[in-house]
Amino acid sequence: MAFTPNCIDWAITLDMYDGMDSRVLKYKDELVSQGWRFFVVNQTRGRCYSYEKVITLPEWIYSKKDINYRNWYISHEMAHAYDMCKHSHGQEFMEWLKKICPYEYIHHELGYKPRNATQAGILFLEL
Repeated sequence: MAFTPNCIDWAITLDMYDGMDSRVLKYKDELVSQGWRFFVVNQTRGRCYSYEKVITLPEWIYSKKDINYRNWYISHEMAHAYDMCKHSHGQEFMEWLKKICPYEYIHHELGYKPRNATQAGILFLEL
């Protein structure tokens, strides 16, 4: 039986990719083709479950944040999947994040893991 997380917000899950950047969607589609599933849930943060091939995203990123932030957040969780869910934010993870996340959104990583992001060459983008 497939793992399904608790507290799924199905209304948001069904439309979670609306407006997403095509580059982010390309990596998402690759993961889906490998059996990964994505859910929006009522929890405080996103999670990557490697054995279950599940990525969860908190519903607050859909109610309180704009599409640019969501592009980064989903990219961040997918980088964990491509990094084999080592649960670290080290160099290999950062390399995947830089591949997946478009440049104009990646600066959000500085608000989460500033030292690791800076060491990986992620800088604040001024528009």
